[in-house]
Parts: sequence; structure tokens; C-alpha cells
Amino acid sequence: MANRKEDVVTITATEVSQPFTEEAIGFKAGILYLTTETNNIRFWFLGREPTTAEGHILYTGTGYTFTAPDIEDLKLIAVTGTATVSYSAKGR
Repeated sequence: MANRKEDVVTITATEVSQPFTEEAIGFKAGILYLTTETNNIRFWFLGREPTTAEGHILYTGTGYTFTAPDIEDLKLIAVTGTATVSYSAKGR
């Protein structure tokens, strides 16, 4: 049976976060669904680091699906303050 995990992570505007690496969730995710619960976030997944002003934006309440191998390189930052992100991840 594939590894699965559902949880909530906190993303800040002061530090770029990589909360979905193998080390962070305990397995390599093949698919990841996330929803921004509070505050907007920005992300990149091809090597760049997002800033509070640059990167793809996910508005509060927006869901997005990522697939491997992009999940391991996914970097997030809150646009302001702190953002809460719910996620469901399933292993490869």
C-alpha cells in the first residue's frame, strides 16, 4: 500500500519553505493536493525561490494539485504574515 499523509503546515513570509520533501513527510510523494486555508502564498517548483512579490500565487481557499517530480522542488512563501496550508499526499 502506498504511503499517505494528510496534515496542515504553516508557511511564513519571512522564510522560504519546502514542506513536502521526502525528509519532511517521510516518503516521496507522487501526488500532492494542497489548499491555502489562511493568507495567500506564492510558489515556484523549477529551482527559483519565491518572494512575497514573485512566484505563482495561490489565493486563500484555492486548491492546487502537484505531481512528482515537482513536489520535491516545491518552494513556498506566504505573501504576508503567516499562511496555513492543508495538504494530502500519496506516495509513488
